[in-house]
Amino acid sequence: MKLFGERTNIGFSEYLTVIVSFISVLSCDKLIVIRNKKMIVNGIPREIYNNPKEKYIAALFDDVNEVILKNESVLLYPHQIKIIDKLEDHTTLFEVEATVLNSYFKGSYWLIEADFDGQIVFFNHATDLKNDAKIKLSFEPYIASH
Repeated sequence: MKLFGERTNIGFSEYLTVIVSFISVLSCDKLIVIRNKKMIVNGIPREIYNNPKEKYIAALFDDVNEVILKNESVLLYPHQIKIIDKLEDHTTLFEVEATVLNSYFKGSYWLIEADFDGQIVFFNHATDLKNDAKIKLSFEPYIASH
């Protein structure tokens, strides 16, 4: 198990912040997330990953996008955003037109930065994309934050 820690002194108390690797987190039976000395979530890691209560929690697992879709704040991991050939009418997916801003090489994939309706999103793709390219995106089962 990989552990990364940062030690800080605040007043008379010492706090140790520990971030556990993604694989280790998902293999444990229970996960507790503490922020500012308060427990903000306590549950099964897979359920917390699939239904994070807020962006802070989702970001512990992976990069996360927070966008507004149909007047609702939505959290999406980069793997939940896909390029599609044409816009279709699906009740379970949100689809939009977007413009590529940048492509970042991440080793085995590219992290694409795109703009749709003035909102910036990041998603994974097999190849780099040209800046200013017009694309269509599908937001696969999105995670609504409340």
